[in-house]
Amino acid sequence: MLPSTRNLFDQYNHPENRLTHALISSIASDPVLLDKFIRWSTGEKHRSSQLHVVEQTLPGDEEPHDEDEAERKGLPDGWIYDTGGWSLVIESKIKSPLNRDQLERHRRTAEK
Repeated sequence: MLPSTRNLFDQYNHPENRLTHALISSIASDPVLLDKFIRWSTGEKHRSSQLHVVEQTLPGDEEPHDEDEAERKGLPDGWIYDTGGWSLVIESKIKSPLNRDQLERHRRTAEK
């Protein structure tokens, strides 16, 4: 019998969070990919060496929140930011619809 191996994505139940985890893990580990993702999504060029990439947490927090807590607190799925106030907030959607209220909560959270 083979030993049980834990899947990297087992910590997430929702497909959106699994998708975000794959994206965040990929771009956080490859500065070139991070630069290309930012250029693709914003049209801006940003120095990846000055950026922080987190998922389901606020900038500066040590640990990600669990999925349900992150949803209650209005946390975006992913967040790329620098110390100068620039941010790219990521909200992934697969099964659930995108709604304006959720985006407004994320905007208010980001402004804080």
